Amino acid sequence: MVLPSDGRTASPPGSRTLLGILGERTPPFSALGVRFGLRQLVSVRRVPVSVVILLSLAAIGVPWWLGTRHMDFMTSPTETELEAIREKTRMAVPGRARLFSTSREPEEKSPVIPEPIRKPPAIDPGDPTAPAGLVAYGEHAEEGADAFVELAVWLEEQGYGARALLAWERLLDMCHPTDDQRAAAAAAIRRLRSGAPEWNMDPQAAVPLVLEIVVPEKAVTDELKKQAEAIADELDALSSGLLAFETKLEAFPKGDSSKGIALRILGDSDGASSTGTFQLEQMPETPEGFAFHLFSGVFKLVAAQIAATTDFTPPEASPDGSDPRDALLERVTRLTWAEFGKSLAPADSN
Repeated sequence: MVLPSDGRTASPPGSRTLLGILGERTPPFSALGVRFGLRQLVSVRRVPVSVVILLSLAAIGVPWWLGTRHMDFMTSPTETELEAIREKTRMAVPGRARLFSTSREPEEKSPVIPEPIRKPPAIDPGDPTAPAGLVAYGEHAEEGADAFVELAVWLEEQGYGARALLAWERLLDMCHPTDDQRAAAAAAIRRLRSGAPEWNMDPQAAVPLVLEIVVPEKAVTDELKKQAEAIADELDALSSGLLAFETKLEAFPKGDSSKGIALRILGDSDGASSTGTFQLEQMPETPEGFAFHLFSGVFKLVAAQIAATTDFTPPEASPDGSDPRDALLERVTRLTWAEFGKSLAPADSN
């Protein structure tokens, strides 16, 4: 390093310090020189105004464009999107801290018994949790079909399926429903009976009946006997265990040229009654045809017997071609089965 003659340290070549600028343009340490040097220093570091404006606009516009370029501000959000936004907002907003809260807000509690979906029905449902007899709600028969529909719907909505089943059955066996009401009752009975136990669980308490089937002699085979017994077991289940059917398969007497089926139902005791006779002119060729006509005949015999011996509404026949098993399940109520069995018992036993 070369020291100047006045004892100051020399600046490196190429450096432009304030003192250097002052030394070049003005005499040293003069006020005019200082002001001029400051003006030169500021002018060296100034940024053009137009560049500053462009950079400011870019700093605002570029992030906005990057963040919103995929957003649609013209289309209304769907309900699913709104629900997602609400859920996200609920998760993001913290709950109010209650650590130092002086007031205590009561917490809402759900009722032990939910409020009814509908207003209480016109027919008093009584205590739906108490045991009910097979003829339950029969004392309200004068209220009419509409009242029983209202009662059945209300009971089912409250979760009392067993009582609702009884109300639907009273609609069929003690009222005169419309076709729509009968169809609604049939659907409800099928649904509710599928989850209900048999009304009578004791086989010894079932009313014994005989299913008498007469066919041409050549049709009496072991296979037909087994099928007839299976049909009798199915009738037991359709009656909810209230009746116990036994089959009696016979051939027409010699000299009788009948080629079809003769069917009737009898009480299985001395002095018992019997139904009329259902006759089919031609013997079915297939087991499926035999079962179809046998179940159809049983339905007709039950309906005719109820109409002739009781004051209950006889079951209405299903549309032609439909499975007669459905009619025996959905249109013959458990009370109707019980009354049918009672009508075939000896007179002194009723």
